Amino acid sequence: MPLHIIETIMIIVAIILAGVRLTKITTRTRTDMMAIAMGAKSLVVIAYQLLSEHVAQWKRFASLKANLILNSLEIVFWAAVAFMAIQSNTRSCSGASCGLGWGVLVIAILVSNVSIYMTGISYFAFRRSRENKSSDSSDTHLRTVRGSTV
Repeated sequence: MPLHIIETIMIIVAIILAGVRLTKITTRTRTDMMAIAMGAKSLVVIAYQLLSEHVAQWKRFASLKANLILNSLEIVFWAAVAFMAIQSNTRSCSGASCGLGWGVLVIAILVSNVSIYMTGISYFAFRRSRENKSSDSSDTHLRTVRGSTV
């Protein structure tokens, strides 16, 4: 939960910086639009994870495998935002929009790194759930083989 809160704050800041940069520059870049789109997507992913974990009506949609996949994709998407921000900032950078562009870059790198950590957490949770399911099914199999009732 604390990581989701930190990640959400960073994503909102990235969206705000990209939006302000869009109003400051005369030529629109793909980087700013991508930062806003990836931010919105990430907020939806975090909302799914939090709702499916903490709200009773959404628990039926919970999937550790989906969390693992979504967190893995977050790494790639935010790394792409960072790469595009580097390209945009090195091509043309002037005034306040330059600082905003570098701010988006730093936040994209931070979000990508937090996503790496979240992917690790998701991987171990998914793996632990798979191990628990396989040990439960093998115990059930042993009980039925020995002739006892389940």
